[in-house]
Amino acid sequence: MFSKDFDQYISLNLGKEEERMIFETSYPFQDFLMALFFYAKKNRHAGRTLIFIDEIQNSPKAVALLRYFKEEAGDLHVIAAGSLLETMTDRKISYPVGRVE
Repeated sequence: MFSKDFDQYISLNLGKEEERMIFETSYPFQDFLMALFFYAKKNRHAGRTLIFIDEIQNSPKAVALLRYFKEEAGDLHVIAAGSLLETMTDRKISYPVGRVE
């Protein structure tokens, strides 16, 4: 229901390998965004886009990329969730402090 307040909505589940692999590439961030929008069959355009990333704990790289959404893609709104987020403290994952609420 929340996503209806946005012009576009992209939902990703990193429990699915094909969706997790989008985040595991070593592309520059802008190329990563192009790949993400291509996968979602959406065009990035002016407006409000919500990206929901579920099971983010499955990809330390996805957690690190949250920083760049804030710094380089302010027009995109991102919600990240995961049923096992507490397991991230046991793994060496770089959390983008100061850029993520």
